[in-house]
Amino acid sequence: MRTLRLLLGDQLNQKHSWFDDVNDDVTYLMAEMRQETDYVKHHIQKVVAFFLSMRNFSEELSEKGHRFIYLKINDKDNPQELEKIIKKYLDETKAEKFEYQLPDEYRLDEQLKSICKNLSIGSEAFDSEHFYTTRYELKNFFSEKSN
Repeated sequence: MRTLRLLLGDQLNQKHSWFDDVNDDVTYLMAEMRQETDYVKHHIQKVVAFFLSMRNFSEELSEKGHRFIYLKINDKDNPQELEKIIKKYLDETKAEKFEYQLPDEYRLDEQLKSICKNLSIGSEAFDSEHFYTTRYELKNFFSEKSN
């Protein structure tokens, strides 16, 4: 099944289970976006370092055989908005499924949920695997204790 997987700039973990195996049916999508640089004021050095880390990550994993689509901030075909980027590359890759890692920011979490509701294909969110527990583990633990 052809799958498009979104990676956000703070999810640069080569040890994530997604990268255990190379799969030609999976394409990873990463994008530098004005949406992310402009929603709050950032120091220019932070933005440059962030983008450089993203570029290096995609290059290293591409060298290992993973398929990547990477949009730089100044690419003329970069729509600069997450929803437009996702829909464009779902069409271009003819993906049958969309996957993403759970974002750490509420703003992006809500945006991705909304985008997925409007897709004509299936979607699935995965744990980012960079915390000791899953997102709902503590909530579930305490909800079971109160019964």
